[in-house]
Amino acid sequence: MAKSGRLNHNRFRARLRKHGIAGAAAENVARGQSNVASVVASWQNSRGHRRNMLGNYSRAGVAVARDPSSGNRPFWTMILAR
Repeated sequence: MAKSGRLNHNRFRARLRKHGIAGAAAENVARGQSNVASVVASWQNSRGHRRNMLGNYSRAGVAVARDPSSGNRPFWTMILAR
């Protein structure tokens, strides 16, 4: 996403399978927030993202990526899984 400069959920299930994650899972994405607190606040204030975070998941991973081709804006992803 950082390389293309666009948010998406493309190939979400395929990406999970590649890393051995099966079953229920959700993904939150965002761009532009400068730090963890601001991206989490943004997700909390979004009905769908908040629903994902409050879902019945036991594992979570969060990452941030930047790419010069997208102006070095931060692109955030949170994966939640059982």
